[in-house]
This record gives sequence, structure tokens and C-alpha cells, in this order.
Amino acid sequence: MTMHELEKTKKMMNQETFMKQWVLKAKEQVMKLRKNDREKEMTMLVFQWKIEVIKTTIGRKGKIYECGPYYVCSPSCH
Repeated sequence: MTMHELEKTKKMMNQETFMKQWVLKAKEQVMKLRKNDREKEMTMLVFQWKIEVIKTTIGRKGKIYECGPYYVCSPSCH
């Protein structure tokens, strides 16, 4: 092998190593994002369940007022 071929081979190996590391980091990032999304989804489900429990409980006692982003507010706002 000539010096030029040796340098070319080294460069190709460095690019291959770089790409493998880049793909590995991208896969790890995707896994972290999926985990984060799953945790957020579970939190949302728990809060939706809690809201339904509150609505049901208040609904038995009287009126439930829904204002804006809040499910329960005071009767004075109506």
C-alpha cells in the first residue's frame, strides 16, 4: 500500500467511526425522548382522571362550572 492509499483508508475508517457514533447518539436521544413522552402522557392521564373524579364529586353536590382552562371555578364568575 502506498502512503496515499494508507491515508485514504485511515480517513474512511475515521468517517465510519464518526458515523457509527453519530447514529448511536441519535438512537440514545430518540430513546430519551420516547421515555419523556411516555412519562408526560402518563401524567396527563392521571390529571385527566383526577379532573373526572372532581367533576363527578362536585356534580353530585350541585352545579359544576367550567371556565377557560379550569374545570372548577366559583359560582360568582357566572
